[in-house]
Amino acid sequence: NTSVGEGSPSVIAIIRTAEWVPSSPNISSLVPVPGVPSALSASWSVPIPKNGIITGYSVYCNTSINQSFSAQVIGPNIPTIRSVVNGTTLAVTFSTGLKPYTQYECYVTANTSVGEGNPSVLATAKTVEGIPSSPTNVTLLTVGPNTLMANWSKPLISNLAITGYTVYCNTSANQTFSEQIIGPNVPTIRSTVNGTTQAIMFNTRLDPFTQYECYVTANTSAGEGSPSEIVTAMTAEGVPSPPINITLYPALGLPTTLLASWSLPRPKNGIIIGFTVYCNTSADQAYSEQVIGPNVPTIRSEVNGTTLATTLTGLNPYTQYSCYVTANTSVGEGNISVTVTVRTAEYVPTYPRNLTLLPNLSSPTSLSASWSPPVPKNGIITGYTVYCNTSLNQSFPEQVIGQNIPTIRLVTNGTTQFEIFSTGLDPYTMYCCYVTANTSVGEGSPSVIAIIRTAEWVPSSPNISSLVPVPGVPSALSASWSVPIPKNGIITGYSVYCNTSANQTYPEQVIGPNVPTIRSVVRGTQLAVTFSTDLNPYTQYS
Repeated sequence: NTSVGEGSPSVIAIIRTAEWVPSSPNISSLVPVPGVPSALSASWSVPIPKNGIITGYSVYCNTSINQSFSAQVIGPNIPTIRSVVNGTTLAVTFSTGLKPYTQYECYVTANTSVGEGNPSVLATAKTVEGIPSSPTNVTLLTVGPNTLMANWSKPLISNLAITGYTVYCNTSANQTFSEQIIGPNVPTIRSTVNGTTQAIMFNTRLDPFTQYECYVTANTSAGEGSPSEIVTAMTAEGVPSPPINITLYPALGLPTTLLASWSLPRPKNGIIIGFTVYCNTSADQAYSEQVIGPNVPTIRSEVNGTTLATTLTGLNPYTQYSCYVTANTSVGEGNISVTVTVRTAEYVPTYPRNLTLLPNLSSPTSLSASWSPPVPKNGIITGYTVYCNTSLNQSFPEQVIGQNIPTIRLVTNGTTQFEIFSTGLDPYTMYCCYVTANTSVGEGSPSVIAIIRTAEWVPSSPNISSLVPVPGVPSALSASWSVPIPKNGIITGYSVYCNTSANQTYPEQVIGPNVPTIRSVVRGTQLAVTFSTDLNPYTQYS
């Protein structure tokens, strides 16, 4: 320039100012990565002005909003996630260091050779949900024979939206428990509750007195988390299930005894402290009612929990018994086993009843005897034996046993309950009789003795002890005699017959109507008579 004015320009020279820290980039997006719970995707635009050659970008993210984020970044004690990319890259995906389902604040800075520029405006995004970590503080408590209670705390990463918890329990310890759950053939008890519940009562499908292994998992919308540590507990004792393999059979040679045996219940549901065997002869009502009913006589035998057999005594011979077995734990008596039925062995029968003796009026040497079967019979009656004897001088069973006592014996079959003695009896004789019954085991005890007299019959002959003339009475004879033996009845009178003829058999003379016979009749207590009529002096009489 002169006083006149500005002159023409020189030749143009070109130069660039020195670099400086860049201005702030503009974050165009900050979004979660679908299906990746620990990732965010960020993109941005080049800062305007760049203030130099952009050598790189830094993305900073943090969960804290309690102080200025720049202070967080600067502060040495604030954990901040940082990702660095080159200067040509305008996007990055965080895949490390982020937590699922967490709100993050992020900004971007650009770098030149001079240094890092100012941060961009903060952008906010939340990572997607992931599967949760395992629940903590898991406990398992015994509540009852079919009940366990599980308690737990939330997973350590507690910012997730827990939708529910699942408790798995199993009795098997033969393989890894996670494999049990996955395996289709392993029965596993599973129970699911909502996300706000941290306890559950298992009260179905559990067996009494059984060791269970359980763990808990948490669930979010992303899926099921890892299992907790396995905890163990045993359910309480319960009443046992019924004993099995019940056998019942008669004892050889012991008609009042049965032998019972059984096997342990499956499952036992506790420590078996005893077994009870119930037996009864009645089948008229439900057997459980028989046992419970106060008026039904039931045979009961109790043994300890280690004994699997017992002997039932005091039973009736040849009797059908129905028996079952129950097991006991400290809780109480379990359900009844299958009922089995068996008959005790035969024994000699009891005595027949109602022995009745009647004389046979048409046959004075016969008696009719009838009786009723023994109660109880103690077996199949194979026959009856009737014993009769005239002696009352000793016990009647001794008469039968004694070799020197004449006893009349009559044997019949087992279906006959009436018989007629037609041999060996005397008329008008007092007989003592009893009946015994027989089974395959032997002869039973005698019945009550019955006493009867056979019917009267004509008497036997008297014995004439003397027949003499009467001194000084030429037309008289004196006769005396003794009582007939046997009498065969009550002697009502005697007849004395005399005749002079010896030309024919004398009984015919007596019977014949045309023979003149002298007859004298006296009463039955008189044993002598004097003929004083119709006799001729000095005449031989028979």
